[in-house]
Amino acid sequence: MLIDPLHLARSGGSPKDIKKVDPKNIVFAQLCDAKRDHPGLAELPNEARTGRLYPGDGALPLDDFLDALPADLEIECEMPRMDYADLPPDEQARRAGHALRTFLEAHSARQKAGAKAS
Repeated sequence: MLIDPLHLARSGGSPKDIKKVDPKNIVFAQLCDAKRDHPGLAELPNEARTGRLYPGDGALPLDDFLDALPADLEIECEMPRMDYADLPPDEQARRAGHALRTFLEAHSARQKAGAKAS
């Protein structure tokens, strides 16, 4: 099973639902963000192909999503940005990498802060 936060959210699921899945059945997860508003059923394929955002640039509950995944799971990024399509591939990759590192560092800080508060 592949778990994707965009598809999980748009199907009415939540990160809590991931905990109901046997971890042995989860092969990997994808990471992306998206706008809060559901675009409507007819627009879902378009959103999946062109409406993904970098982690932290949207409104999906990505901290909860990551925390619900098995600790040793492979995570891949799927975040094509049509607004950057005219940039060279190396610049697109640089921007995606920067956004991902920034989000993951903030996620780690939020986890540590949450652990101290408990």
